[in-house]
Amino acid sequence: MKRKVDKYEPLLDTECGEVHEDAELAASADRPYEVWLDMEGPNIEAADDDAHVFRSFLEQQPSKLHRRAITYVISTVGLLITKIGMESFPSVSERAIGQLAALIEQDASPVTAGQLIQIASLFIYAVHCNGIVGEADVCSVQQQQAVRALVSVFGAYLRPIVIRLDEVRSWIQGTSPVPRVVSRVLPAICVLCEWFSCPLASAIYRTMPSIEALPLSVVDIDTWHFLAKIANELMRWQDTNMLAKIENGGASNKSFILPELAYMSSFSSVFPAFPRILHCTLPATDSVEQLIPLHVRLAQLLLAAEYLDGSDMSCFFFCEKTGKFTRSERVDGEHGEHPDVSSNQRDEESENSLPPLTREELLEREIRKHEQLIVVKPLYVVIDTNAFIDQLEAIQKIQQCERFRLLIPTTVMEELMELQHGEINSTRAEAATAGARQAMVWLREQTRQKCPRMFTLTMRGRRVPIAVVREESADDREMVNDDRILRSCVNFTQLEPAQESTFSEFKKPQGRDTPIIYRNVILLTDDRVLNMKAMSEHIPCRTMMRFMKWAKIS
Repeated sequence: MKRKVDKYEPLLDTECGEVHEDAELAASADRPYEVWLDMEGPNIEAADDDAHVFRSFLEQQPSKLHRRAITYVISTVGLLITKIGMESFPSVSERAIGQLAALIEQDASPVTAGQLIQIASLFIYAVHCNGIVGEADVCSVQQQQAVRALVSVFGAYLRPIVIRLDEVRSWIQGTSPVPRVVSRVLPAICVLCEWFSCPLASAIYRTMPSIEALPLSVVDIDTWHFLAKIANELMRWQDTNMLAKIENGGASNKSFILPELAYMSSFSSVFPAFPRILHCTLPATDSVEQLIPLHVRLAQLLLAAEYLDGSDMSCFFFCEKTGKFTRSERVDGEHGEHPDVSSNQRDEESENSLPPLTREELLEREIRKHEQLIVVKPLYVVIDTNAFIDQLEAIQKIQQCERFRLLIPTTVMEELMELQHGEINSTRAEAATAGARQAMVWLREQTRQKCPRMFTLTMRGRRVPIAVVREESADDREMVNDDRILRSCVNFTQLEPAQESTFSEFKKPQGRDTPIIYRNVILLTDDRVLNMKAMSEHIPCRTMMRFMKWAKIS
C-alpha cells in the first residue's frame, strides 16, 4: 500500500499542488494574503489553493477517486498501527481525509455503506492497538494521533448531514427521500456513535489533552461543531415528537438491533458479543414504518451526543443557559481552553459561526493573519528559463489565449541561447539543449512576426518589443540568474506600477488599515527558491500548472 501511495503522491502534487509544502513556504516567507481577480470578468477569486484541492477531488472520476481514497485511508491506518514512516503522516492523513470526504459527497460514488463501516472499524482498531498495556489511564502519543484521526473520519461522515441540515424535517416526515449520500454514511455514523458511547473508549479519550480532528487545510472538518449543529436540530424534532426516541426499557413500543452493530459485535474488545438492543418510542405517523431505520439511527446519534456531554469532554457540551449543544473553544495540544471565556460567550461564538461565511467575511478573516494584502490582476506574465525548456506548449497556450502579455527577461534569453549550443554542462544537458533549441526557434518566430502580446524585459525593468538579445550590465555580474530575473520583475513594478483604478471590482475591507499592494504582473516558475524570493519581494508567483488551472487554460 505504501508503494501505491508513493506512486500517487507525485500525481496529487501535480494535480492539486503540494499543500503542506506551499503552506510552509508561505509561512517561512511571511507571505501576505493574495486575492486574484479574473481579467475576463468581475468575479473575485481568492488564492485559496486548498479549496481548489478539495474541488479537484470532487471533480475526479468516481472510480479514480475511490481507488485513491481507499489507498490513502489504508496507508494512514497502516502508519498508525506500524508506527513506521510517521514523518509522512501529516501529508498522507490529510489527503486521506480530504479524498474520503469528497468520495462520500459524490452522488455517483462507488463507495458503499459497508465500506464506510469497514473504514471506521480500521481506525477504531488503530486506536486500541496503540494502548499501553497495564496503563488504562495513560494515552500514548500514537494513540492520541489515532483518536484524532478517528475524530476526523467521524467529522467527514457527519459533513453530508450538516450540509443538508435544513432537509432533516422532510426526511423524518417522509415528504422527501433521504439523499443517497446521507443514507450511506448513517450506518457508519452509528458505529462510531456506539464506540464513543462505550466506557472502554471514553476511558481513552478522557485522558487526552486534545480530542480535536487532525489539522486539515484541504477540507473543513470541525467534528464537534458538526455534531452540535446536528444534535440541536434532532433535539428540536424529538422534543416535538417528530423523531424517534431511544428509551431505557419498558415504556417504549419497539425494539431494534441495527445491522451495523451486529456486524461489529465482538470487534476489538469494544463492541459486545451480542449487539445492544435499542428500545425506541416512534412518532405516531402513518409513514413511520418505512422510516424506522432513519429514525432509529438519528435517535442514536442524538443519544451519543447526550452521552458525550456527560463524559466531561473538553470540546463538546450541553449549555444549560441556551439549552443547546455546543463545541467549546478549540483545544489543540498544549493550547487549552481559556478559562476567562464563559460558556455563554463560547455558545454565542458557535452560533455566530453557523451560517456560511461570505467571500468578504472570509477575506476579512484571512487578512487578520497578515500585515499586508496583495490584490493580483494578472496582465503581464514573466516566465523563467526552465518553463521554456520543459513547458513550451503551455507557454504557447497562454500566448494564444490573448488574455495576457508575456514578458521574457533578457536573462532568460541569455540562458536559452547558451543552452541551445550546449554551453552549460549538466546531467540533463541533452534534454535541456533540445528544449532550449525549440524555445529559441519559437521566440525567433514571434520576433519576426512582431507579436504584439510578447515583450522582452530588461534588467532595469523596461518593457520593449520582443527581440532575441543579450544585455550587458556591469552592476549585476555577481548576481545569480534567479536574482537577475527577480530584479527585472521588481524594477518593472516600479517603472510600470499597477494602477489602482483598474482594480475597481475589488472592494476594500471596511474599517481596516491593512496595507494593500496592487500587482498586474506575475512570475511563473517551478523553482521553489525563486518562488520564496519572489514572495519576499511581493511578486505574485505560481507554478505553471496552478496558473493554467486558475486561468482555465486547457
